[in-house]
Amino acid sequence: MSERLRSIVESMATRPGDDVLEIGCGHGVAAAMICEKLATGRLVAIDRSRKMIDASVRRNGKYIEAGIAEFRVADVLDYDPGPRRFDRILAVRVGLFHRGRGSRGGTSPYPEMAQARRKDAPRV
Repeated sequence: MSERLRSIVESMATRPGDDVLEIGCGHGVAAAMICEKLATGRLVAIDRSRKMIDASVRRNGKYIEAGIAEFRVADVLDYDPGPRRFDRILAVRVGLFHRGRGSRGGTSPYPEMAQARRKDAPRV
């Protein structure tokens, strides 16, 4: 497991009751570290790759069965959390954020992510 990834997850200061959105969950390594910290909180992890979601589901089966985690195939630009809001949002190595624009002619996910974040959630 990458020390860099561990450091990033630790810096989130996830609390047991937090609701967390992970964008680009890959193999589910960070998801597992986050779920270890949750009690009443929940993790929603998305990735646009079915292969990565399948790997995440295999790695995090016990958290799915416990109702702590759910994994969805979704592109961040298409993901609609509905009325759900998150205390923490994690995106590591998601190219769209590095470039500041997507493949859709400059579309940025930042406005949508700001809406998905709880108003009272602390910034880290």
